[in-house]
Amino acid sequence: MNAGSAVKFFLASAAIIAIASSPKAFSKDFKAGVVDVEKVYSSYEKVKQSTSDLQSERKPKQEQYDRMIEEIKKMEDDYKAKASKMTLSERKSTESKIKAKKLEAQSFLEETNATLLEKNRAITQQRLKEISDTIQEYAKANNFDVVFDKKNLPYFSSTIDITDAIIAKLNKK
Repeated sequence: MNAGSAVKFFLASAAIIAIASSPKAFSKDFKAGVVDVEKVYSSYEKVKQSTSDLQSERKPKQEQYDRMIEEIKKMEDDYKAKASKMTLSERKSTESKIKAKKLEAQSFLEETNATLLEKNRAITQQRLKEISDTIQEYAKANNFDVVFDKKNLPYFSSTIDITDAIIAKLNKK
Protein backbone atom coordinates (compact mmCIF):
# COMPACT_ATOMS: atom_id res chain seq x y z
CA MET A 1 0.00 0.00 0.00
CA ASN A 2 1.53 3.34 -1.02
CA ALA A 3 1.36 6.50 1.08
CA GLY A 4 -1.56 7.96 -0.88
CA SER A 5 -3.59 4.78 -0.51
CA ALA A 6 -2.75 4.57 3.17
CA VAL A 7 -3.95 8.15 3.72
CA LYS A 8 -7.20 7.49 1.82
CA PHE A 9 -7.78 4.28 3.76
CA PHE A 10 -7.09 6.07 7.05
CA LEU A 11 -9.48 8.92 6.16
CA ALA A 12 -12.18 6.46 5.08
CA SER A 13 -11.68 4.48 8.28
CA ALA A 14 -11.85 7.64 10.38
CA ALA A 15 -15.06 8.68 8.61
CA ILE A 16 -16.60 5.27 9.21
CA ILE A 17 -15.65 5.36 12.89
CA ALA A 18 -17.06 8.89 13.26
CA ILE A 19 -20.30 7.90 11.58
CA ALA A 20 -20.56 4.65 13.52
CA SER A 21 -20.14 6.51 16.80
CA SER A 22 -22.98 8.93 16.07
CA PRO A 23 -26.33 8.22 17.75
CA LYS A 24 -28.13 7.96 14.42
CA ALA A 25 -25.68 5.40 12.99
CA PHE A 26 -27.42 2.41 14.50
CA SER A 27 -30.94 3.69 14.22
CA LYS A 28 -33.28 2.59 11.51
CA ASP A 29 -33.24 6.14 10.13
CA PHE A 30 -29.56 6.01 9.13
CA LYS A 31 -29.14 5.53 5.39
CA ALA A 32 -25.80 4.85 3.69
CA GLY A 33 -24.96 4.32 0.06
CA VAL A 34 -21.97 3.20 -1.95
CA VAL A 35 -20.99 4.34 -5.43
CA ASP A 36 -18.26 3.08 -7.74
CA VAL A 37 -16.97 6.45 -8.96
CA GLU A 38 -14.57 4.85 -11.46
CA LYS A 39 -17.44 2.91 -13.05
CA VAL A 40 -19.61 6.03 -13.09
CA TYR A 41 -16.82 7.99 -14.77
CA SER A 42 -16.21 5.34 -17.43
CA SER A 43 -19.95 4.95 -18.09
CA TYR A 44 -20.73 8.67 -18.30
CA GLU A 45 -21.63 9.55 -21.89
CA LYS A 46 -20.15 13.06 -21.63
CA VAL A 47 -16.80 11.50 -20.66
CA LYS A 48 -16.92 9.24 -23.69
CA GLN A 49 -17.80 12.19 -25.95
CA SER A 50 -15.05 14.36 -24.46
CA THR A 51 -12.51 11.59 -24.97
CA SER A 52 -13.62 11.19 -28.58
CA ASP A 53 -13.45 14.95 -29.15
CA LEU A 54 -9.90 15.12 -27.78
CA GLN A 55 -8.83 12.20 -29.97
CA SER A 56 -10.34 13.96 -32.97
CA GLU A 57 -8.40 17.08 -32.08
CA ARG A 58 -5.18 15.10 -31.63
CA LYS A 59 -5.39 13.29 -34.97
CA PRO A 60 -4.63 16.24 -37.30
CA LYS A 61 -1.87 17.40 -34.96
CA GLN A 62 -0.33 13.93 -35.08
CA GLU A 63 -0.59 13.92 -38.86
CA GLN A 64 1.11 17.32 -39.01
CA TYR A 65 3.89 16.06 -36.74
CA ASP A 66 4.29 12.93 -38.87
CA ARG A 67 4.68 15.12 -41.98
CA MET A 68 7.36 17.13 -40.19
CA ILE A 69 9.25 13.93 -39.31
CA GLU A 70 8.98 12.72 -42.92
CA GLU A 71 10.36 16.04 -44.13
CA ILE A 72 13.28 15.75 -41.69
CA LYS A 73 14.01 12.21 -42.84
CA LYS A 74 13.96 13.36 -46.48
CA MET A 75 16.31 16.23 -45.63
CA GLU A 76 18.67 13.82 -43.85
CA ASP A 77 18.57 11.32 -46.74
CA ASP A 78 19.30 14.09 -49.26
CA TYR A 79 22.12 15.34 -47.09
CA LYS A 80 23.68 11.87 -46.82
CA ALA A 81 23.44 11.38 -50.58
CA LYS A 82 24.98 14.77 -51.41
CA ALA A 83 27.29 15.46 -48.45
CA SER A 84 30.43 14.23 -50.15
CA LYS A 85 29.88 16.68 -53.04
CA MET A 86 29.08 19.67 -50.80
CA THR A 87 31.43 22.30 -49.61
CA LEU A 88 32.03 22.65 -45.89
CA SER A 89 29.84 25.74 -45.86
CA GLU A 90 26.98 23.91 -47.65
CA ARG A 91 27.23 20.96 -45.24
CA LYS A 92 27.12 23.23 -42.20
CA SER A 93 24.17 25.14 -43.65
CA THR A 94 22.25 21.93 -44.41
CA GLU A 95 23.06 20.47 -40.98
CA SER A 96 21.84 23.69 -39.39
CA LYS A 97 18.57 23.53 -41.37
CA ILE A 98 18.03 19.91 -40.34
CA LYS A 99 18.73 20.74 -36.70
CA ALA A 100 16.32 23.70 -36.84
CA LYS A 101 13.63 21.50 -38.38
CA LYS A 102 14.11 18.88 -35.64
CA LEU A 103 13.81 21.57 -32.96
CA GLU A 104 10.67 22.89 -34.65
CA ALA A 105 9.14 19.41 -34.69
CA GLN A 106 10.07 18.79 -31.07
CA SER A 107 8.65 22.15 -30.01
CA PHE A 108 5.45 21.48 -31.96
CA LEU A 109 5.05 18.09 -30.29
CA GLU A 110 5.67 19.45 -26.80
CA GLU A 111 3.28 22.37 -27.31
CA THR A 112 0.58 20.13 -28.76
CA ASN A 113 0.91 17.61 -25.93
CA ALA A 114 0.85 20.33 -23.28
CA THR A 115 -2.26 21.93 -24.80
CA LEU A 116 -4.12 18.64 -25.10
CA LEU A 117 -3.06 17.57 -21.61
CA GLU A 118 -4.38 20.83 -20.14
CA LYS A 119 -7.67 20.45 -22.04
CA ASN A 120 -7.96 16.87 -20.82
CA ARG A 121 -7.25 17.93 -17.24
CA ALA A 122 -9.88 20.69 -17.38
CA ILE A 123 -12.48 18.39 -18.92
CA THR A 124 -11.73 15.65 -16.39
CA GLN A 125 -12.16 18.09 -13.50
CA GLN A 126 -15.45 19.33 -14.98
CA ARG A 127 -16.79 15.79 -15.43
CA LEU A 128 -15.73 14.79 -11.89
CA LYS A 129 -17.53 17.85 -10.53
CA GLU A 130 -20.66 16.89 -12.48
CA ILE A 131 -20.44 13.38 -11.02
CA SER A 132 -19.94 14.70 -7.50
CA ASP A 133 -22.83 17.13 -7.85
CA THR A 134 -25.09 14.36 -9.15
CA ILE A 135 -24.16 12.06 -6.26
CA GLN A 136 -24.94 14.86 -3.81
CA GLU A 137 -28.27 15.65 -5.51
CA TYR A 138 -29.22 11.96 -5.51
CA ALA A 139 -28.20 11.52 -1.88
CA LYS A 140 -30.20 14.54 -0.73
CA ALA A 141 -33.25 13.60 -2.81
CA ASN A 142 -33.20 10.06 -1.42
CA ASN A 143 -32.38 10.96 2.19
CA PHE A 144 -28.94 9.38 2.39
CA ASP A 145 -26.87 10.31 5.43
CA VAL A 146 -23.62 9.31 3.77
CA VAL A 147 -22.38 7.97 0.42
CA PHE A 148 -18.99 6.25 0.21
CA ASP A 149 -16.75 5.61 -2.75
CA LYS A 150 -16.55 1.85 -3.30
CA LYS A 151 -12.76 1.81 -3.61
CA ASN A 152 -12.41 2.91 0.02
CA LEU A 153 -14.51 0.10 1.45
CA PRO A 154 -13.28 -3.45 1.92
CA TYR A 155 -16.88 -4.74 2.14
CA PHE A 156 -20.43 -3.52 1.67
CA SER A 157 -23.77 -5.06 0.84
CA SER A 158 -24.79 -4.72 -2.79
CA THR A 159 -28.18 -3.49 -1.59
CA ILE A 160 -26.67 -0.08 -0.81
CA ASP A 161 -24.85 0.27 -4.14
CA ILE A 162 -26.30 3.27 -5.98
CA THR A 163 -23.80 3.27 -8.86
CA ASP A 164 -26.29 2.35 -11.59
CA ALA A 165 -28.78 4.96 -10.39
CA ILE A 166 -26.07 7.64 -10.54
CA ILE A 167 -25.04 6.56 -14.06
CA ALA A 168 -28.65 6.68 -15.22
CA LYS A 169 -29.19 10.13 -13.70
CA LEU A 170 -26.01 11.53 -15.24
CA ASN A 171 -26.72 10.17 -18.70
CA LYS A 172 -30.24 11.67 -18.66
CA LYS A 173 -28.83 15.18 -18.25
